[in-house]
Amino acid sequence: MKEFVTLAIIKMGGSMKLRLIALSISVLLLTACNAPRQLDEGVAAGKGRSGEAMFARAMPAMAPAPAGAEMEAAPPPPEAPAQSPDISSRKIMRSANLTIEVRNVDDAAERAKSITVKIGGFVASTDSYEDDAGQKAMQLTLRVPSDRLDASIDAMKSLGRVREDALKGEDITEQYFDLEIRLANARKLETRLLALLETKTNKLKDLLDTERELARVRESIESMEGRKRFWDNRVALSTLQVTFVQPRGFGRGIFAPLSGSIQRALSAFTASVAWLIVIVSAALPWLVLFFFASWGGLKLLRIWVRHRREAKKKKEQNGE
Repeated sequence: MKEFVTLAIIKMGGSMKLRLIALSISVLLLTACNAPRQLDEGVAAGKGRSGEAMFARAMPAMAPAPAGAEMEAAPPPPEAPAQSPDISSRKIMRSANLTIEVRNVDDAAERAKSITVKIGGFVASTDSYEDDAGQKAMQLTLRVPSDRLDASIDAMKSLGRVREDALKGEDITEQYFDLEIRLANARKLETRLLALLETKTNKLKDLLDTERELARVRESIESMEGRKRFWDNRVALSTLQVTFVQPRGFGRGIFAPLSGSIQRALSAFTASVAWLIVIVSAALPWLVLFFFASWGGLKLLRIWVRHRREAKKKKEQNGE
């Protein structure tokens, strides 16, 4: 049977459609010949029906391709688009540092404060100073909503020329949810301990042990709640530190550094003189005491030497 089908296909030639139909018929005949003969009629009939159904399904799929078209493999199904990670549930503490060069530090600081208030933040601290060259600088620590941090940075950059720009974030999602789990377990333990305290018992030791354990659990709960509040605040409000500085040489003039150096030299000299006065004032009483003690000692030594000479002269005169 197999050789007969092969020979028929070879002799058939013809179009691609006839070849495909002959190939399908050969596959079905070979499948029927190789089936076990011990199968009962019902199973054989079922297989026959399934073969016919297979042949019927295969025929539409073998429709001839258009003229001149090449048979190509079906393209693979398109991959599902990669889903971007949901960062709305993550806990990220963001902060930024800016150094902006402006001509009027005070005016820029006031505008920065106004921008912060409009965005919904507040000014945490302000620090201003002036160097020896007369250049002013002011540092503002601002707390702004985390979702408005980028807008705040852009608004601050528009106030002058940016000299330094740094942005960082710390992801505390894992620590935060771990803290929430431990806090929930501690609250459950607190509830069970309170239930034990309400239970009537005649053992004073058990009651005291339960109260001590309850106090320890409540202390742990308060500590974790404080940490959670701190993290919530840092996540909800980002820290933006802005430093406004004047351009180099914009202070009191080009000779300002020289005058500053002279001023520092004079300050060092006057400081050394002040320390010398302090040292002399502290040592003066001891110097006076040493002077009188030395003077008295020399006076006594001279008297003693004079007496020795006089005694020696008398002894020489008595010897003669």
